[in-house]
Amino acid sequence: MAPSVSVPRAIFSVSSLSTAIALALSLLASLTNSIFVISTNINDPIGALARHLVHNVVLSTYIAVSVAIVLLIAVNAGIVDFSRNIYVMGEDGLLPKTLSTVHGRYRTPYIAIIASSLVAMLFVAPGNVELIAGSYGVSSTIVYLMTMVSLIRFRNAEGELVRYYSTPEVTLGVLGFPLYRYWGSLFT
Repeated sequence: MAPSVSVPRAIFSVSSLSTAIALALSLLASLTNSIFVISTNINDPIGALARHLVHNVVLSTYIAVSVAIVLLIAVNAGIVDFSRNIYVMGEDGLLPKTLSTVHGRYRTPYIAIIASSLVAMLFVAPGNVELIAGSYGVSSTIVYLMTMVSLIRFRNAEGELVRYYSTPEVTLGVLGFPLYRYWGSLFT
């Protein structure tokens, strides 16, 4: 399957699935009057919801472990993303060029990975979860907004490129502004 078909399909699938799961959990908690159970178990809300609804310790443990694994995957994706951004910024000259060094044998940006891991350790060292979550939230919002602006600029600068997938857009003068990008910025 061509990337022009598989990438949009994967994006829609993941977005739809994560939205459906979030809505289903919210609806389940609301319909079963489990909001109090979730709000009093901040460390494990999904596990508490499972224990409250099913009254099965094995099932609730399975759900809690599954959620923990998903969170570890998300953290790993964030670290990989952070190291790749450092690598690209080093490659573009926005950071020192040594950060864009690629390992000879493994072909990975190992210095960028080490640098991003050290920065992550600086945030983890104080043990303040609010600091970590707040920093991640602010930096993610900035990155998403910069990405949206960059994509709009690229789309208008490279108008003659063949695009297999396009979204509805509003044209103001000679510039086109895709609607979905603004829809996404409303919720970040």
